[in-house]
Amino acid sequence: MNQQEVSRLLHRIRRNCEAMVRILDEPDFPAVNRAIHKRILAFASREEQLMHIVGPMQSHALAFGMLGQVLKQK
Repeated sequence: MNQQEVSRLLHRIRRNCEAMVRILDEPDFPAVNRAIHKRILAFASREEQLMHIVGPMQSHALAFGMLGQVLKQK
């Protein structure tokens, strides 16, 4: 397993999750809808990249665990 690549992807997933949380505070719904859609696609893409390194179950646990951490900090 490439730990450096896993760390890089988890960092990018965290940053993406933080951006999703910030976007939800925006008042303009049409812009928010587009922005959230873009962030969800980015989240899925990075989780898929992570899946190729650590496997599907571990990837899912890591990515959604990161999302849970970010939401708890809100």
